[in-house]
Amino acid sequence: MKCKCSQYSGTLKTFSDITNRCESSEAIRELLVKIASDSNNWISVLKCKKCGSYWAEEYPFSEYHGGGGACYYKIETTDPENWLKTNSGITHQIRQKHEDGIFVNSFGEEVGPEKCKMESCNNLRIPLSSMCKKHHFEMVQKRSYPF
Repeated sequence: MKCKCSQYSGTLKTFSDITNRCESSEAIRELLVKIASDSNNWISVLKCKKCGSYWAEEYPFSEYHGGGGACYYKIETTDPENWLKTNSGITHQIRQKHEDGIFVNSFGEEVGPEKCKMESCNNLRIPLSSMCKKHHFEMVQKRSYPF
């Protein structure tokens, strides 16, 4: 059996990349062997039995029953244990940015005519709020605006 490492080695950049990779997880997993795992963060390092390349395994939809489908992506390392200690994965950040975009787009445009109520902000407010997109996001999410 030939490995599929080169076929699936593209970098994950978008939420669509993640969902597509999850759909291909069975094909990718066939020749991978788990060699290190961090159960606290639901991330593992696997190695291909054919070509020796290393892969990370994450569960980007952990809220699903059983952790959802696995997502595999190729990593560059010579020390899988250390890689786990120094990396928290990438799918969470990509998914978060995607979901933040959906949330911010739901606000609609900044319409005013009133300005955002935050001091020194000159943006107009969004509908149904006294703040601009940025400050409304930060108030609701309790973290920095990602855009």
